[in-house]
Amino acid sequence: LPILVENASLAPQVQIISTKANPTTITGNSMIGGEVTVPAGIVVADSTLVFPGYEFRLDPAEYSGKVLKPTQKQLLSIAQSYQKLK
Repeated sequence: LPILVENASLAPQVQIISTKANPTTITGNSMIGGEVTVPAGIVVADSTLVFPGYEFRLDPAEYSGKVLKPTQKQLLSIAQSYQKLK
C-alpha cells in the first residue's frame, strides 16, 4: 500500500495505516512518538512533532509544522493499558 516515509523519525510501536484511496505521508523532518497510530490519509510534514500517545482523528488531514500532544484522557488510557499487562 502507498506509504511515504522520508526524512522522518518513527519511534517503536508506531502503526501506519494507508490505502490506495487515502495514502499516508510522513516527511520533512517530522517525528512520531511511540504508542501512535497514523490513520489512512494523514499527511505529517514540515517538522511536525507527534508526542507519544497522541490519537489522530480518523478523517484524512494534513499536519504541517505542528506540535501534537495527547490529551490527559489519552494518556490515562495508555497508563491503564499498561496496568492491565501486569
